[in-house]
Amino acid sequence: MNKEALLASKVVAVTWGEAVLDPTVCVLSILIPICALGSANGKLLGAARCCMVGAQYGYVPEVFACIHKTRLTPMPGITLEGILAILIYLPSNIENLINFFSFSAWIFYGFTFVARFCCKFTKRNIEQVISVRVESRLLREKIK
Repeated sequence: MNKEALLASKVVAVTWGEAVLDPTVCVLSILIPICALGSANGKLLGAARCCMVGAQYGYVPEVFACIHKTRLTPMPGITLEGILAILIYLPSNIENLINFFSFSAWIFYGFTFVARFCCKFTKRNIEQVISVRVESRLLREKIK
């Protein structure tokens, strides 16, 4: 598959599947939406749980710390996400909604990285939950 065919393709995975896995390309057409829905479900619940933890620490109103009794999911956080999605979707289209949530997710990933980096140097005496062994860092450098 050359660069032009890859850029002209609307669905790269299916184009690659037609070139490499010809008889099983229909399976890719089914698995890609399933994967996307699973990812969206995980992001929805993860963001709602972040909202719940923020409420437990007092960063957002305490109502967002509530959990559903039987499903054990943070329903106020999920409801807030749904309302925000509808408000963003109404004046525009689904593409803007996806771009907005993708952008905001990456902004918060960046904030998390910066906060982790700052805490590593400013709060040296607290326990580091995430640690990387020196050997793995050296191995990674050798591979490059």
